[in-house]
Amino acid sequence: MKSRLAVICLGPLVAMSIAVGTAQAQAGARAGASGSASIVRPAVSPATPKPTITITTAGNSCLSGDGYVSDDSTSFTESYFADGEYLSNYQLGCVFDNGVSSQSTSTSSGCNAYAPSQTMLGRAQFADGEESLVCGEPDVTSNDSSDANSQPYYDWTYGDYCKATVLTGSKGTTQSKLVTYDEVEWYQPYTDYDGNFVNSDTTVCVGVVPNTKGVSSSVATHKVACSETDPYTGKTIKGSAVTSTYPDRQFEEVCSIPNAKA
Repeated sequence: MKSRLAVICLGPLVAMSIAVGTAQAQAGARAGASGSASIVRPAVSPATPKPTITITTAGNSCLSGDGYVSDDSTSFTESYFADGEYLSNYQLGCVFDNGVSSQSTSTSSGCNAYAPSQTMLGRAQFADGEESLVCGEPDVTSNDSSDANSQPYYDWTYGDYCKATVLTGSKGTTQSKLVTYDEVEWYQPYTDYDGNFVNSDTTVCVGVVPNTKGVSSSVATHKVACSETDPYTGKTIKGSAVTSTYPDRQFEEVCSIPNAKA
């Protein structure tokens, strides 16, 4: 049964808001002469810059709508070029081990833990007691507006096989591939600035590092390549993910692909 949920961030650091403005990456090439006046390089058109991800917070307190508190949270900003301008994709993920054995998903609008305020939240509860929360807003311009504002989340897959590459070991530097079925894919359809019908697809996988592997005493995060299935076309789309391993042995992977053309 679907229910509404709000998430609130505690602690002095952020309130889980991603207070990082849109990254204004620059790309381009200059034509000119080099070495000798007889050598003239042809003009080169500016290349489309590759997306970049910046991890903005890790380990802040996160409060679920059913009263559970966790420090297992990570937020990041993806900066990319689309629709003729530089845009940002804001994401925040929290994972809880609340011991509740149930299977459900729910969504709400206006994630209180997050800035800008017009974001969507998706919650998934799994049978092994794990709970996942994710907030996101794609296609954010330099003036903090987005055509995805207030557009609802829908769950596309739930409980599918997921292999996450997470950092383990006492120093948090060993890459380990861990399998989990605590998985949910959210999609958010909207019309972008050029009038194209697009999706923002976000797949979240959570789990617990087995006792046979060590974990760091601080949050260990890294960036990996990922892929998702577009719910409209059925095609595989590729993007980037952030994985986090927490001192209490929980882990999560958030794979978010904004502005996916349907």
